[in-house]
Amino acid sequence: MTAEAPPTVTGTSETAIVDSSPDGMTLGWDEAAEHLFGYSFEEVLGRPLTAFFVQEQNEMVLLLMDKARRNETSTGHPAVGLRRDGTEIEVALTVAPTKDANGKVTGLSTMIRQHSSIPEDPGKTTATLLRRIEELEQRTLEIDLLNEMGDFLQSCSKAEEAYAVITEMGGRLFPDDSGALFVLNESKNLVERVAFWGDTPTEDVFSPESCWALRRGKTHTMVDRSSVLLCAHIGELVGECICTPLIAHGDKLGIMQLRTADSRATGKIGVQSTLQHGRELASSFSERIAIALSNLQLRESLRATSIRDPVTGLYNRRYLEETLERELHRAARSGGSVGVIMCDVDGFKELNDAYGHPAGDEVLRDLGRFLQTNIRDEDLACRYGGDEFALILPDASFTITLERSQRLCEAVKEMDLNGGGRELGPISLSFGTAAFPRDGLASAKLIGAADSALYRAKSLGKDQVVGSKALNRNGDSQSLGRRSASDTELDLRVAVEKGELRLHFQPIVDLRDASVVATEALVRWEHPQRGLIGPQEFIPFAEMDGTIREIDKWVLREACRQTAEWKATLPSAAGLKVSVNLAASELGDPRFIEDLVGCMEETGLDPGALLLEISENDLMGEAEANLAQLQNLKNLGVELAVDNFGTGYSSLNYLGRFPIDYLKIDTTSTQSISADQPAPPVVEAMVRMGEALELKTVPVGLELVEQSVAARELGCELGQGYYFHKPQSSEQMASLLS
Repeated sequence: MTAEAPPTVTGTSETAIVDSSPDGMTLGWDEAAEHLFGYSFEEVLGRPLTAFFVQEQNEMVLLLMDKARRNETSTGHPAVGLRRDGTEIEVALTVAPTKDANGKVTGLSTMIRQHSSIPEDPGKTTATLLRRIEELEQRTLEIDLLNEMGDFLQSCSKAEEAYAVITEMGGRLFPDDSGALFVLNESKNLVERVAFWGDTPTEDVFSPESCWALRRGKTHTMVDRSSVLLCAHIGELVGECICTPLIAHGDKLGIMQLRTADSRATGKIGVQSTLQHGRELASSFSERIAIALSNLQLRESLRATSIRDPVTGLYNRRYLEETLERELHRAARSGGSVGVIMCDVDGFKELNDAYGHPAGDEVLRDLGRFLQTNIRDEDLACRYGGDEFALILPDASFTITLERSQRLCEAVKEMDLNGGGRELGPISLSFGTAAFPRDGLASAKLIGAADSALYRAKSLGKDQVVGSKALNRNGDSQSLGRRSASDTELDLRVAVEKGELRLHFQPIVDLRDASVVATEALVRWEHPQRGLIGPQEFIPFAEMDGTIREIDKWVLREACRQTAEWKATLPSAAGLKVSVNLAASELGDPRFIEDLVGCMEETGLDPGALLLEISENDLMGEAEANLAQLQNLKNLGVELAVDNFGTGYSSLNYLGRFPIDYLKIDTTSTQSISADQPAPPVVEAMVRMGEALELKTVPVGLELVEQSVAARELGCELGQGYYFHKPQSSEQMASLLS
């Protein structure tokens, strides 16, 4: 008995095109294929080509695919297709390779023609398939070019580079057309040409209202010169023109415009076979450009934010310090000089109190513009912090730096300042100056020298220009160490009696938002002849002659008094703590507890707002005795910290027993943090030790943004260093807290 043949579907000729990967996985499925086999595109995507033919012919289909992968085309091969409903259909297969610009096979194109009673010309079939293959290869080339352009654009660091890339790639994607890129200016009231290829556009700039594409946010195609919907900015329409808006993240950035280069053109954009494809390619081109330009603008904005002060628009302290380092290296190589000027506003706190902070900000903005206008192009002005400004003067000697400071000091008095809608009248500035190599070879030394000179200018009655003291032949500032010890000791006793000691305060900040949570009190000596002197120059003498006890008592009392005053008068300082260094001699002095209690009662400072710091070496010197004294201090309610942690040899046993609250990681350890090594093993070990002992770790000496970020990521909540704030006078600190 003969088996019944399976049903077949016959009818009129219909040709389907199926695109697939080199291994035969379906990627493209046209309408004719949907009609012929009954599957939608979604149903066949990713399925093997063999799935659409009877099982007995799988080997034959695989053979045709293999020949195509070897760059051979098989034409008109008979086969039996398998429809979705299970019925079979007689077809003829033509399988050909699709290739990229280098001739490499990137996929397969299969033409499936249903048999009909009317024979079809084989030559016509082959020509149709070849046209289809040519179109696929062209689109593959276009995709490659778009991807290449995207890679280049993402690597651009400035807009001019991006415009050059767009010009190059636009000419390659649309070789038969003229094109131009127009972007909106910052005020969004004009569209400006920034790139073009082919014929030069007639317009350089136009109003966004004259472009339908920008107004509607959609591609606008113009082929009829008599239409009322022509964009007003294109001038005379010759051939065809497409305007495609550049839109990224919902923002309109500009337009990409394409015109047929040949006036005899029939209205087709580029080498594309259909108008629709030309629009699609133009849209893809514009989308990539818009995203790249938006990202570039964001990067430029972030960079500007990272180096600019948001109030004045001047460079910030970080950028100034980086620039000063570069200028010093350059000057050292060439044997040149570099001037540094520090200046601040006289009476700025009173101005803020009288007119409010918005008026104060207006004054700072006006001063920023004043400084920028009154310096040379090669000079650099920055806002250093608060009301303090800094200037770098390349190739300026100390004498020239002094002269320019004097000119600025006089010129600022002629400014008419306004704030809060009111005239504020004239103001004055105080200036401190220094120069490389006269006052130091390192940036921190130069800035410190200029800042000390500024402090002397303020103490001499303000509205002054004061130069730093010259270096001695050892490269250090004029030091008390070169004078006799007896003279120094005599001066020290007088300093305490006459009230020449000063406190500066260095903020300790919350690393999450850089808010000030505490300050460390640091003593300075305002010497009548030598100006402001750091503790390293006079404390050793104080320890020798016994005046150290009086100095320590004064520091503790003044730090508590000042902090209590800030907490009572400044709402933002309500939770402020103050940190005071405790010497080994004080820790072992039985009178210290009594002195501390008296200080608390006299100043009214809550003990919980006081943090006492003991160096690691002092703490471990008499560990058992110190343990009892620390417990007595803790019973009073004060907090305790181990200072310079990492420089000594702490016993883990004692660290666990001492009633301490903080570990302050020493500057040397902190400086080992860098972009290349964000978590040095020693620093990470200290942080983990603090966590294990339930102590807060505070890295000291943070000078770079990567050090701050790394410390926060290691788990540190607090930090201290020049990256955030240098030591401040009490007036500067009050302004910062305000």
